[in-house]
Amino acid sequence: MSEYLLSVMGIVLFSSILLAIVPMGKTGELIKGIARMACVVAILSPVVHFFVGGEKIEGIFGESGIQTETAFIQYCSEERIDDAENCLLEDLKQTYANVNDVKIEWQRETVRYWGYEGEEIKITQVIVFLGETVDKTVSTEIESYLLREYGCEGKVVGNVEIVE
Repeated sequence: MSEYLLSVMGIVLFSSILLAIVPMGKTGELIKGIARMACVVAILSPVVHFFVGGEKIEGIFGESGIQTETAFIQYCSEERIDDAENCLLEDLKQTYANVNDVKIEWQRETVRYWGYEGEEIKITQVIVFLGETVDKTVSTEIESYLLREYGCEGKVVGNVEIVE
């Protein structure tokens, strides 16, 4: 990385000195154009090297010192699920007074992004726990509310069996 910065600084410094002493005229314009082009090529050389050289993304990040901390990312993802459960519980309690708890069932899925393999969390189901016996219409109403508002499948569980 330091070699890259030194080369860019050197080319820009050389070009600025060259442009200061070049005489006016057609030859001067040609030299100015070449100096500008050299500066652009020096700045864009890592991008060209990435696409032509076929390096992987991890190789570039490894050179610059950026590393992915998978354990921290997993911890943050699980914390976000807990926060989502709490927010969903608050929302459902405002609409349905007899909601006691909410549990989000989820799983990790491996996905590929432009050659990089990572993990995503996929919510499979939301389970809503009610504090009392509920008839089938309230159960289907809560399930349709979850599907309509949050786009996920829901399951309603009461203290006692759901009455038809």
